Amino acid sequence: MASLSFHAAAFAELVRVWANFEGLRPSRRNSFAIAHNFPPFSLYGKHPYDTRAQASVQAFRQAARAHVCNHSCAVEVLQFRLVDLNLQRWFPDNRSNFQPPTNNAPVLPSSRTDSASSAARRHSNKR
Repeated sequence: MASLSFHAAAFAELVRVWANFEGLRPSRRNSFAIAHNFPPFSLYGKHPYDTRAQASVQAFRQAARAHVCNHSCAVEVLQFRLVDLNLQRWFPDNRSNFQPPTNNAPVLPSSRTDSASSAARRHSNKR
């Protein structure tokens, strides 16, 4: 997935939503904690961020609420999608949804293509 450039407001909203989002898999919480350089889970409790225990969820939430993103946070498009945040609000030019065309049709319409070919031939004949 594509990493996003630093955007303080977007990342603050992202962390706020992640802190309160229900139903995240423990592995997702742990990946998020790593990407954002959360302090060791022992600071907030005895359970690591990646267990199903309620204490693990609480430790993650505390860490997220205390966290302020900076340029070292590895924020990716997927982090927005997992919590149903529309990243287009902050990143309108994000091309992560861009699907390249699957056909190999000519870029120019046929009339222009023919004209361009004729012009190229005329130019080469003048030499």
